[in-house]
Amino acid sequence: MISEFLEKNAKGFNYGNFIIQKIHLSLILMVLAGFLYLITDFIVIAVIQAVIALVFFYSLLIEIRKKFSQEFKYFVFIYSLFFLVVQTMWLNNFFIPEENRMDIGFLLIFVLIVITVVFSIFLKKKFVKAIVLSSNGKITVIETEFDLRSFTNGGKHIIETEKKFKENQEIKVKIKKGIFGKKIEII
Repeated sequence: MISEFLEKNAKGFNYGNFIIQKIHLSLILMVLAGFLYLITDFIVIAVIQAVIALVFFYSLLIEIRKKFSQEFKYFVFIYSLFFLVVQTMWLNNFFIPEENRMDIGFLLIFVLIVITVVFSIFLKKKFVKAIVLSSNGKITVIETEFDLRSFTNGGKHIIETEKKFKENQEIKVKIKKGIFGKKIEII
């Protein structure tokens, strides 16, 4: 319902990016809710975590499956691991003795880094599919969707090219990210 409203009223709205932002926001809120152990009881935090987890799993298992069905297993793999680490972080505060909490916390942060590095090394791809919106032989406007494996957000891009493409044609593009922006090449 919210996505339909945003698609109609927000210029440049991308539903794929919206889903991913909900998942990321859910993970961040779970981490922040974990710090409530300083001021409240376990049950309150568990209820807050459960509500946020419902949003997280609805976005991951229902919306991602509809929008990114081909890459669904990668989304479940990476975000489920992140979810487990985040949940272990706040449970650490209640079940691990106080003198060991810092060690477990650093270990969990290290696990997050390892997950990210392993994912980027073994599952990364170097291209993304794009749809041509317009092309005149000098400039081509393309639109990409969010792509987890190539680390790109969905959006519209302008490419200088001598080749003319048909509208709505699907092409593969390579997006190189650098310090001063990104460079897009047609493969």
